[in-house]
Amino acid sequence: MERGQRTERERGRSQQEQTREGEGQSGNGSSPAATERLSALIQNAGAALTIALALLFSFIVALVALAGAEGEGRVTVATAAFSAIGTIAGTYSGLRLGAHGKEQAERGRDEAEQARQESELVVERIATKVGEEPVKQAQGEVRERIADRAAEAGR
Repeated sequence: MERGQRTERERGRSQQEQTREGEGQSGNGSSPAATERLSALIQNAGAALTIALALLFSFIVALVALAGAEGEGRVTVATAAFSAIGTIAGTYSGLRLGAHGKEQAERGRDEAEQARQESELVVERIATKVGEEPVKQAQGEVRERIADRAAEAGR
């Protein structure tokens, strides 16, 4: 009876693994990585175009203002134009760095989740190959360690 239950569990787990593996593939033949790269390219192109237009607009406004200004007014207009252009460039750089940091964090989280799932599957495989008693003993030891860590953190 116990052997039959193990085989049934193993069959269910292998179906789960196949489902997990199949989730990474889309039906249209493009991989998720290719789709992400295309999305990033479109976002980068849009951001670059927006920044270029903002800089061009700032430059045109500065030229028009400089043409109409006299004396000290020209220095004021030039200073304001450089400030606006510097602000736009700084904003763009900040957004790019923030997006890059977010991508790295997401990639790290995904890798950690994948490692956790792999570890879970390994433990399940080991549990199916040993008797019930060692599994229950290991669960008890893990629960004790968790309780000890919680008690230490509470101090």
